[in-house]
Amino acid sequence: MTKTLKGTQSTHTRTERMKARNRRPMGLRTPTTASAKVDVPVGSDITVTVTVRGPDYRAVTEAVKETVKSLASLRTPKEGVHESSERIDRRPKASDKEVEFRKKMIKRLECLKSSDVGRILYPTSKEARSSVAKRRESGELIGLKTSRDYNYPKFQFDTSMNRIHDVVAYANSVMGADTDPWGVADWWGTPSAVLGEQTPLEAFGAGALDRDAVDRIWKYEME
Repeated sequence: MTKTLKGTQSTHTRTERMKARNRRPMGLRTPTTASAKVDVPVGSDITVTVTVRGPDYRAVTEAVKETVKSLASLRTPKEGVHESSERIDRRPKASDKEVEFRKKMIKRLECLKSSDVGRILYPTSKEARSSVAKRRESGELIGLKTSRDYNYPKFQFDTSMNRIHDVVAYANSVMGADTDPWGVADWWGTPSAVLGEQTPLEAFGAGALDRDAVDRIWKYEME
């Protein structure tokens, strides 16, 4: 009678199988676990554990170490780049001057948080936050992103009617608030020759900003 050995494609009689097993070196009978821990250039450790089917534990351990060192060399950051965790944060960093500018803008424009805006625009909705995000992504709303939340300039909202002021939504959309919210927020506070050196925000507050005025400002700035 023949039986198939698990893990092979050949067949052996019981006697042949016993002879083959008895001929194997002792080191091959029981798997050995080898572990190597190596300091890598990025300041963290990599631990590699392998199962060794051979008697030479020391040689395998050295091979593991060499493998880890080779892998580590591929992860070495370029000169001048420092890594504080396993993953390098490659997002562009705002300069100190820009950070300060943004802080002043948020304070000057009296911004609201996402939850506040949700209560204004969608007071009875359970999906208020996502609905606000859609309005922001469409360009109707200026949402100034900071580390934890979006900040929405208060002047954009007609709180008595639970809506965005029509001319504000139009101006935001025309000026590109969906792709450059900080730039459009700055635009609202920048004097315009079309408005007699008033800022769009001042003209809006005085009731002198309409869609036609927005179009004229856009055309003037694009020339």
